Amino acid sequence: MNELGFDTWIYEMVPVEKALEKLGAFGIRYGEYSFEHLARIEREGKIEGKARELEELASSLNLRMVQMHAPFGDLDKELGSRDENIKEKALERAKRWLGFANRLGVSILVMHTVMMEQDTKLDSISITKKMEELNVEIFSKLSKYAKDFGVKIAIENRLESIFGCKILDLLGVVEKDPDNLGICLDTGHANVNAIDISIAVEQAGDFLIATHVHDNDGSGDQHLPPLMGSIDWPSFRRAMEKIRYEGPLIIEIPGSSSDIRVCDNRLVLTKGSAHIWLSG
Repeated sequence: MNELGFDTWIYEMVPVEKALEKLGAFGIRYGEYSFEHLARIEREGKIEGKARELEELASSLNLRMVQMHAPFGDLDKELGSRDENIKEKALERAKRWLGFANRLGVSILVMHTVMMEQDTKLDSISITKKMEELNVEIFSKLSKYAKDFGVKIAIENRLESIFGCKILDLLGVVEKDPDNLGICLDTGHANVNAIDISIAVEQAGDFLIATHVHDNDGSGDQHLPPLMGSIDWPSFRRAMEKIRYEGPLIIEIPGSSSDIRVCDNRLVLTKGSAHIWLSG
């Protein structure tokens, strides 16, 4: 059975240092830095100074931070802007985050696919084709930066039912540079799009280098712990065994904005039930 890791998002209510300490205290060995945590440090211009401190702290806790989440939302749209100045600034920001990952000792930066500005003159087929071309263009550029920093980019399947929500969409992008690009499977996003999780895993195959594991009932992106939604977890486990995925499964669930005990309880519940939802 793959080991579990947790995104620091579960302890978003406390500074990232405290989040790492909490994960370590519960015996968690693998983790992902949430964008929410690192964005605060980025806004304060402190990532350069914090990098060594955080890397040393994680090491002292026997905690390996294998992933970090890049900015999303605005960055996805800016990378797809028709304004070249906006696009170039977005590329520079993404490059800086690859540098942050390198300095934090993280080997994988998780990114969302690039969003294209709406064009009412195009039909749906043409829009999808344009989005594919745009993503190939942008990630071909970013993969060169990734190589320079010794960091891989894992492209995450989208929640929105557009290009990028299906694993086959992502394969067309990452196959251009498999040495520096891979796939992050978000189980919750797949479930919302009525995608069979075992099929998604098998389609990703050797390109799967990162995970965001959480559950929902199919109606929305609820980020529930496994067994609290409708995902077929035994099928997920069997598919992961079939492709021989060896990385940790990174749980991406929120904790609480007001009570640290809620965060602790959700972690304990998820960790303690792993033998159930990954069996069968």
